[in-house]
Amino acid sequence: MLERSPLAIVIPCYNEAATLRDVIKGCAASGDVFVIDDGSTDGSSVIAREEGATLVETGGRTGYDRVIERGLREAFALGYRWVVTIDADGEHDPALVAHYAHLFRETKVQLVLGIRPAPQRLAEWVVCHYCRWRFGIHDILCGMKGYSRDVLEHYFADGRPNLVNTWPALLWAATGSSFGEIEVTGKRRLDKPRFSSRYRANIAIIKMLGPISALRKKTS
Repeated sequence: MLERSPLAIVIPCYNEAATLRDVIKGCAASGDVFVIDDGSTDGSSVIAREEGATLVETGGRTGYDRVIERGLREAFALGYRWVVTIDADGEHDPALVAHYAHLFRETKVQLVLGIRPAPQRLAEWVVCHYCRWRFGIHDILCGMKGYSRDVLEHYFADGRPNLVNTWPALLWAATGSSFGEIEVTGKRRLDKPRFSSRYRANIAIIKMLGPISALRKKTS
């Protein structure tokens, strides 16, 4: 009987049939793949099953934050040591999951964060600049993140919502704990984002500044 991987790969998905298969194939060798499907109607769930991923269905349109939360809690409950989140649209190169796994195994770091070539929205520039100044995180809004069990346990104990997949990382960085960063490349999305319109996304991201500014970073 094959030993289970210590790494879970969580892919939030809503109608990403055009790219999902390649994303799963590109990262499956690095860990166990979980596709969290938020009510797709384009056959994404069929593709997930065909490629051997564990399919977790939300049962409807719950939104990005809840989809990520479902995936993190699912992996944590199953006892995985590390969890990497990666988008289903191909904007994160799935081959990079192996680099996240390497950092976890070889450096013992507890948190690994992606750095995109550039933020995509004006609101992202503002929030990323603020988090770089406050916590030293270069791209807090990159969706490709790696969490250890310690990071997730710390986040779950806090009880606050996971704003755009940032809160586990921010809470960990606020303790003064170290983290790793990896440059993230991939294929630029040509159509509209599935989970939210650009306007709504900008508003949601700007609203994050309030809770983030209330965090107090511990100093040694």
